[in-house]
Amino acid sequence: MHAFVNSSKSSAADPIQPSWAGIQMAIALVMLCVVVTALVPTPATADPLAPTTAIYGVATDNNIYSLDPLTGLVTGTTSTASLSLTGSTANAFALDRDKSQIFFVSSDKNLYFWDRPSGTLGQVATAGELGLSGDTPIPRNATFFDGTFWFISSGDNKLRGAAIAYTGGLPSAITLQSPVDISGVTGTLNPNDIAYDPLNTTIYGSNLNLDFFSINVSNLAAPVPYTSLYTSPIGVQLAFDQDYSTLYGLAFATGQWYTVGRSGGGAFNEISGAVTSTEFRMADLAGGLAPVPEPGSLTLAAFGICGVAGLVLRGRRRRRSRPAAATDAESSVDRPDGGRSA
Repeated sequence: MHAFVNSSKSSAADPIQPSWAGIQMAIALVMLCVVVTALVPTPATADPLAPTTAIYGVATDNNIYSLDPLTGLVTGTTSTASLSLTGSTANAFALDRDKSQIFFVSSDKNLYFWDRPSGTLGQVATAGELGLSGDTPIPRNATFFDGTFWFISSGDNKLRGAAIAYTGGLPSAITLQSPVDISGVTGTLNPNDIAYDPLNTTIYGSNLNLDFFSINVSNLAAPVPYTSLYTSPIGVQLAFDQDYSTLYGLAFATGQWYTVGRSGGGAFNEISGAVTSTEFRMADLAGGLAPVPEPGSLTLAAFGICGVAGLVLRGRRRRRSRPAAATDAESSVDRPDGGRSA
């Protein structure tokens, strides 16, 4: 112990005095922690039941929800209160996957958007600009492809589109497209919802009369052909998963989720246990995108790396501050636990 005390009298030999190299390392580690906190991509959660696809829906309260079709759980909420929407439920909900932007029509038939990356909500067009003025009913269906918001008018068997223009990356105006006749329809189309599959340039739809149908839209310069595929057991809202391998359906009244067949002999299959609470009645769906990582997971990742860095730095300080001949009892003064093991 005497030798340890004597050695401390010389500042040049003091092992706990920080060196310039040590200060540089500490600064580098702090900078690394800051960068990790901001940039490290980490999974949203390690939960094996975590959603791999986020399906979005607009509910009867006019708010936007993120939904897990495999469990039925509501995993996120975006309030539209800032838009001061009036009247009843919004509808005609469609997703531009390339830009992660969702479009929807309010009950007063104006077209709005939500930009998922920035959280921005805004109006794109009025009812008149969208061609929905007067007594024209609000569409109950919509999809998005080729930079255009598409919907089927209730009762006139036409596919109508509004090409989106942008300012600063956000939707700011529309250009109406010429209505496209839908050929081969018996009676009147009144779809609950439609969903577009780019892998075969086809729109799939669930009609109010329980007719599940497809419309090939590979050539929009001519009438597009309608095909009745089968009679479904229930009308549903529709959304594809992230890679278009699965088409999901959601029953408005019960909240039950289904996988939906897309061939002539297709079937609706209930997803066991996947029921969205009827507290969140979805008027329309759109999907699907990878779920947004939870902020907490980034913070935990940063704490993990920064914690390891801190232990390394502390370990270096401890090794440098312990004299070669020091005993465990002597070195315990440099340990916050007093030398005891955990």
